[in-house]
Amino acid sequence: MSLVEEDFRVFDLSDNKGISEYKKALKAVGNHWPYHRYELLNVRLHEEAKLMCFVYSLDRKVKVVMPFYMRPITVKDQKTAYFDVTSPWGYTGPLYRGDIDEKLAKEFWGFVDQWYAENKVVTEFVRFNFLNSHLYYSGHTVHTLYNVRGELKEDDIIWDNIQSKTKNKIRNAYKNNLDFVMYHGDISEDKVKEFYDIYISTMDRNQAVDTFYHTLDYFRQFVANNLDCCAIGMVYRDGKAVSTELFLMTDDTIFSFLGGTFSDYFKYRPNDFLKMETIKWAREKGLGFYVIGGGLKDNDSLYQYKKKFFRFDKDLQFFTGRKILNIEAYRELVSMVLPDYPVEEFTTDSVSEGYFPKYRTS
Repeated sequence: MSLVEEDFRVFDLSDNKGISEYKKALKAVGNHWPYHRYELLNVRLHEEAKLMCFVYSLDRKVKVVMPFYMRPITVKDQKTAYFDVTSPWGYTGPLYRGDIDEKLAKEFWGFVDQWYAENKVVTEFVRFNFLNSHLYYSGHTVHTLYNVRGELKEDDIIWDNIQSKTKNKIRNAYKNNLDFVMYHGDISEDKVKEFYDIYISTMDRNQAVDTFYHTLDYFRQFVANNLDCCAIGMVYRDGKAVSTELFLMTDDTIFSFLGGTFSDYFKYRPNDFLKMETIKWAREKGLGFYVIGGGLKDNDSLYQYKKKFFRFDKDLQFFTGRKILNIEAYRELVSMVLPDYPVEEFTTDSVSEGYFPKYRTS
């Protein structure tokens, strides 16, 4: 008989009680990872998706918190009896208290998988954070993207790290009458609106997918409730805001999150200017690292642009987790969407290649 008192709870974050319990659990875990903040997670991916969370405790101490979306599976407008789970966008997954212990992690995933079985969950897709939360996962861990991270060392070391052509662009940027302000700790709604106008213009220009079209109120709510872990960098030319970035922060790292630039101002290199000024600001704040992020896939043009700022630093690996919990139901759902697909070839290991889950390809 175990002397350790275990407690596995599931909360619905569509009501105030669930939200309160989630925020209380996050505080108890003692990890200030910004991607788990409720206001950042509270985005509708699907009109029937439900934001929920798992909380696992030992001896009345919260050890793991994991937010997720529970989604009903509808195929060709036909609602099935099944559900699937996906973690919120960004670097989320389970958030552990302290170091990740193998025994504890396996116990947590055991409870999670049991709950899935009891609630007709067919598949799970997890976006893991950079805190080794992919370790001891009960499904399949897949390398998904490299993310550029630079250590904020002395000025000369940082400058030597930058690719030579990028250095020339940065030099030109500093000749273009640009000004930079980092808003942190006291961010007015007007500054959020300035950020939003540039951001939406950029999403329109790039024909971004719907999930990037957050509302102005979404950003206002997040900033207002999380002033400790966010900042807005703004580049001005002749008093006009022309390039911007919303940053997230931990105790030692600043993360590029979302941003954009007005296309009429590309020739002034405001984005290069913004990155260099962000490096200076973050160093002055005592932060040790700057995560610029990755591309849409490894080594694409967006990744290569970001890598030019930190050529010699080791990238972070972004992992995702994939899991089939009910293989028969999975085969049934895929055959409904892709009638000619050889579903009999599927096993619970058939998750690493291509889009997952395949029944959501249409």
